[in-house]
Amino acid sequence: PAETGQLFTENASYVRGTRGNKAVAEAIETFFYPDKQPNLSIGVLADRTELHQNIETGRILAANGNKVRIRQHVLDGRKNPEYEINGEVADAKRIEHYKGVASGFGKAIGQHCSHVVIDLNAHFDQSRPFDVNKLSGRIYMRKMDFESGKFKTCTVVFGKNCVSITLKDMEKTRLKDLLNGLMPQQY
Repeated sequence: PAETGQLFTENASYVRGTRGNKAVAEAIETFFYPDKQPNLSIGVLADRTELHQNIETGRILAANGNKVRIRQHVLDGRKNPEYEINGEVADAKRIEHYKGVASGFGKAIGQHCSHVVIDLNAHFDQSRPFDVNKLSGRIYMRKMDFESGKFKTCTVVFGKNCVSITLKDMEKTRLKDLLNGLMPQQY
């Protein structure tokens, strides 16, 4: 697999009859291996292009009390959701600016996710505070998605921490308080 990217080749002498075998292909999709971080496992068919970022974010999610699986990547004309978090299908959105929240939610809806991860680590300076008012306002604008049942959870990741937001948290003051908890300590 390291050389060809294939788990089974036509010439594999150790496993016969795997080519075109749907049962074998479906079984491979269920193979996960544990990470060094407890409560994180990684699918053998996970997307390699984002695997490093997905593992980093997955470790933060798992370290903060979530059970996380990095899902397989199957090409069907769209990128599949990266995660399963506490049993919910989740997609990570590594936004570049606050306006990216709306796009992230919209894309996650299109991928039939009930959980969206807004990962600020890729494009925001982790040593400096982010604008809580802008971020909370953008998330609050998605309140109807929670009320309609399109989303159960939104998790925001910043630095080594994360907060999970549900419908009960969709109140402006509560959102700001949760997001302020992600800020780096000022000395």
